[in-house]
Amino acid sequence: MNPLLQELARIALVGIGATAVMDLWLALIRQLGVPTLNFAFIGRWAGHLLRGRWTHDAIAKSPPIPGESALGWLVHYAVGIAFAGVLVAIGGASWMQ
Repeated sequence: MNPLLQELARIALVGIGATAVMDLWLALIRQLGVPTLNFAFIGRWAGHLLRGRWTHDAIAKSPPIPGESALGWLVHYAVGIAFAGVLVAIGGASWMQ
């Protein structure tokens, strides 16, 4: 496998893994009665952003976007992967070794 693709795959796995751990934590605290973020609102925000709307008074009151829940989860995991990429960019590729 190409070394660059291998490095990108590792970054993606670190980002996905870290995000999944965070999701497990959110599921646990939700079971304890703590309100957590609705990822559909992230999808709604991203969907409106793609349509040129940058701000909202309250995203919950903005019109729904088709597929906003799936889009929200996709954005959530993409941000996790991006954070892993920043970590490797700052700490160096040897950090993952």
